[in-house]
Amino acid sequence: MPFKVCSSCGQHVRLVDPRCWNYRSPNFKAELVAGSAEPPPRIAAHAPVRQPSGTAREQATSRKRTVLYLIIVAVLFALPFLIGVLVGPRKPDSTVRQTPSAPPVASPSSPTTTNDAAHSALAQVSRPSRQSPTCGTVSGKTERDLENVDSFCKQGIRAGAVVSAYANGTILRVKVSRGMADGMRADRLSAEQLVRLWMKGWKQNTGEPVVSVTVKWEDVEIATGETTIFSGDQVTIR
Repeated sequence: MPFKVCSSCGQHVRLVDPRCWNYRSPNFKAELVAGSAEPPPRIAAHAPVRQPSGTAREQATSRKRTVLYLIIVAVLFALPFLIGVLVGPRKPDSTVRQTPSAPPVASPSSPTTTNDAAHSALAQVSRPSRQSPTCGTVSGKTERDLENVDSFCKQGIRAGAVVSAYANGTILRVKVSRGMADGMRADRLSAEQLVRLWMKGWKQNTGEPVVSVTVKWEDVEIATGETTIFSGDQVTIR
């Protein structure tokens, strides 16, 4: 016995039936096939008619597009507010912009070296200083700094190695002699141990756990010692 084939689900349907008993679809393939047809199930009057899976996928896709559109609209509306929060309030246009001033030009009759010497001499006069038997001229930004550096020189410096020392809070700047500078460069390990020893002594004099020690010969930097949070005292020999 020939049967019609449903275009939606492929079920065999009798020729006398106008619709598929499975999907209730009136569409059938052109060719007929031989076989047996399953009896149409009894469908309650209130039971909903099943829709093809393609329709459900289209509805799900439509819902996703709607949600995506709403998200994009919300982001576009919130974007100016987010930019304002990140950038911060703008300064008024009336704010006067400071233009960098041109460097001073030294006149031919006043050499730069003379001006530098005058400024250096003025700075030395303005800060407290004294003569130390082991460090030569010692000075500090304040009287307390001067007492600290003077005490440091008396305790940990041998005569002839240092020609001057300056203190500013936890900062200590030491100028050594030419022979001392050559010796520190020749024996870098001993130089590092010496700077660490000076840092330890400077901590004891200032009472601070974090200090900075710079060693120079004239204007040439020989070594630096810095106290870091994570690694402790770090010494660099130039």
